This record gives sequence, C-alpha cells and structure tokens, in this order.
Amino acid sequence: MTAFEKAEALAGQRYDRDKLLALVDEVTMHFRMPNSFERSKMRAACRYLADALDRCSGSTLQQRWNDFEKKFWSHWKAGINRPGGTYWTWGARVLISARMIVPSLDMLANVRVNQWVAHLPEDHPLAQQHRALLGATAPITWTSSFNRHLAVCNGLRLLLARGYDTLHHIKDDDLKLLSARWSKGTDTLDAALCSLGVFSRTPKRGSARHGRRQRMTASELVENAGVPDRFQQVVILYLETYEARVSDVYRTLRHKVIALSHFWRFIRDQHPDVKRCSQILPRHVREYIPHVLARARAVQRGPGAGDEVRPTAHSWLVDLRVFFSDLCAWATEPDSPFKRFTPRTIPATRHTFLGYGFEKARERTRARITATVLDLEREMPKIRAFALQRWKAALAAPKVTTTRGYPWSDEVDTFWDWALLELLVQSGLRIEEASELTTLDILKRKMPDGRIYYLLHIKPSKFDRARVIPIGDGLGRVLAEIIRYVKRFYSSVSGPGL
Repeated sequence: MTAFEKAEALAGQRYDRDKLLALVDEVTMHFRMPNSFERSKMRAACRYLADALDRCSGSTLQQRWNDFEKKFWSHWKAGINRPGGTYWTWGARVLISARMIVPSLDMLANVRVNQWVAHLPEDHPLAQQHRALLGATAPITWTSSFNRHLAVCNGLRLLLARGYDTLHHIKDDDLKLLSARWSKGTDTLDAALCSLGVFSRTPKRGSARHGRRQRMTASELVENAGVPDRFQQVVILYLETYEARVSDVYRTLRHKVIALSHFWRFIRDQHPDVKRCSQILPRHVREYIPHVLARARAVQRGPGAGDEVRPTAHSWLVDLRVFFSDLCAWATEPDSPFKRFTPRTIPATRHTFLGYGFEKARERTRARITATVLDLEREMPKIRAFALQRWKAALAAPKVTTTRGYPWSDEVDTFWDWALLELLVQSGLRIEEASELTTLDILKRKMPDGRIYYLLHIKPSKFDRARVIPIGDGLGRVLAEIIRYVKRFYSSVSGPGL
C-alpha cells in the first residue's frame, strides 16, 4: 500500500496524533517542493494543526476535523491565534490534498485549491484530474481567463469536498450546490464537463440548470403563488382554459398567476366580506390600484426610481383587466363553467387605469427603447465591420485537427457570428424567427414576364401571422454565403460521398 493509499484510509480510523504525523512525514516526501526548507515548514504546520486537533472532540480523524472547522478554522482565517505565520494553511493543505480528510465546501471557499493540488506527484489522481480540467477549459473562448480559472478551482473543490476520485463522479446536483456559493465559473465548468463526456447533454447556463425539470400544473402554479383558498378554483379554471384556448406558454401563465395572486391577497386582507369572485365590484379594483403601485415600487430592482409609476404595476393591472374581460366573455357561452364566477359588471376596463401616470410610464419606456435603438444604429456599422474582420482573420489562421478527425478553427464560430448578425440586419427578423429558418423557406417565384425573384418565408412567431419578405441584394448575398459555407463544411466533415 502506497503512502497516499494509507492516507485515504486514515479518515475513518481512530485519531492517533503520532500515526498522523508519521504518515505526514511519509506523504510529504512525495510532494513536489522546490526545496527542503518548504518541506520542513509544511511538516511544522502539520504539527500546529495536530495541536488544534488534540483539543477537538470526536473519536476519528474525520470527526475531529469537522469540529476543527467549526472551532478553529474561521478564527485562523480572521488572524486570531493563528499559528505558523505565513505557512498557517500548509497543514490543511497536506491533509486535504492527500485525502486524509474530507473538507466542507464552505471551508474551501477562499482556498487556492489549484496551488494545493499542484504540489502532488504527477501520477496522483487529483493531479491527473487537474490537468484534465485545464485541458477542457482552455478551448472555451466565450468566457474570460479568470472564469476558466474559477471553473478549474470549482471542479477541484467538488472532488475534494465530495470525496470523488474522478470528474466522472460529478452530478448535476453538485453543480447546483456549487453555484449556490460561487456563481462565477460554474457555467464554464459545466461546459468543460460536457466536453469531457461527464454529462451526456449540451452545456447549461445557470438559469437552465436551476429550472424545474417539469412545468407545474395550473393548480400547482396557483398554490405556489399564494392565491387565497376561496379564489383558487376560479384562477385554476381560468388558467386551464387560457392554456387550451389562447396560449400554453409557461412564462405567460406564470406571469398571470403572479399578477392575480397580488389582487386576490389584497381582496382577502382589505375586503374580508368578499367571499366569491362574483362579488368583485369596480370600486374594489379602483382601491387596488394605489396598493399595486406601492407594491411595484417596493419590489423594483436596481436603484430607486422615486415616485415614478413602475411599468411592473401596469403589467399586473393589464393581466387583471384581461382576466375579468375573458371571464365575462367566456361566461356568455352555453353551459359555461364561468357563469357562477362572473361579476355583475366588468370590474376593470381600459378607462379604469386613466389618470394614474401609466401613460407617462409607457412614454418613458418607449423613449428608452428609442434611445437604445438609435445608439445601436450608430454602432451597428462598427459591429458589422468587426464581425467581418474576425471572420477574415480566422480564415487566414491555421487549422487544427480535432479528435473526430476533421479540421477545426475559430472560422466556424466567427462565420456564424457574422452570418447571424448580417441576417438579422438585412431581413429585420427577430432572433426566434431566424432560428427557425431552413433552406425550404427560400421561395422561388416567377413574374408574368418570366423574371425570377425570391422570397423569404417567415414562420409565425407567437401570435404573428406567417409572412414573406423579398430577398434583396444584401440579404441574397448573406443567404448564398450561408448555403455555400454549410455545403463546404459538411463536405469537409463527411468527405466526397456527402
């Protein structure tokens, strides 16, 4: 049994100071240290650490280490009664990197784990996983070098804190736990693990990683939003009907139930005599408007906006107006289940919200959007020129052969940056419309005099109708370049038999 194998078996054994220090002397002989002075300082730091472990409770070494983290480590980090001078962390470095104990993630928060692992022998499993992480994060160009460094450190933290031997033991839940403490670098680590084959999926961003795997039902949405019990039935029925008739977009349903929950909680607190939806009157909505304005200011993000009316309040009120409008309209249908929930009159109309400053709020929003568009129009020539320049530079750069056997370079990424940018500028498409295009959407038509012209068929987005736009010279050149590039790319990947 090697020294490192003995060290990994020590955590569950009964704590013995002499055995621990003897194993430390044996293990540190294999560490890659520049000189014997640093090795002696490392052993001295381990003796200071053993003094602290002697005063901790627990029968095994791991139990004493857990108590050491609670009693001593936080004080040592703050500089209180910290032994060993500038080498005070070296005792923990030996025990953790040699896998004698399993530390907590909180303990590793501000620890330079990459430097700790760098002192291990080259054939040590942790050192091998460190090199694998460095190789996997190096080709990631969409993030900064600092985030790549954090990704490597976070991967090593997971290995140490979870007691994993290889990166292939890391799970999705580990990344969720990791991003709760260090959000930066987690997305990069996710992409690196996907490239190494740890996850059999495409890389995820933080929002997708923490999102629900399955969408909630209407009843779950209502219960989760905190709608009072006596109003839950009508809201559930409305969401189910809206999902079937109008839109099943999950984000839209969530926004609606959040807006309605604000209103029904207000009714419960301010008008306890209202027991049913059919008892709602226009005066209830008029009383709700000042409340929702104050609520929107209280939950606004970013710096305060003073007494200005927030667009958030307007969106909540619009959802409320649409709710009552749909309710009253659907109740007129034969055998409608909404009849018993319908108020005597529509409580909220477009005129209900006049005079509260929403017009000015919408004007401010339009002015802000207009200013952003004008700024973008001024900068667009520079952005397009920069994208074209990066693509041309990547064409001239030498290519490398990937593990799949075909040449690859930044030309692929830079081309699609240029192509997508030009497509959006030349056609005026939205990004969700551009992502749905195929070669079948290029329509060929003939005029009565025999001339041929081309149209671009745009699939309907949300509630828009499908439409076609003429392909001008600029857009035609972009589409022709995209088609040529796709054909050239697949011929280089699949060979002449494509």
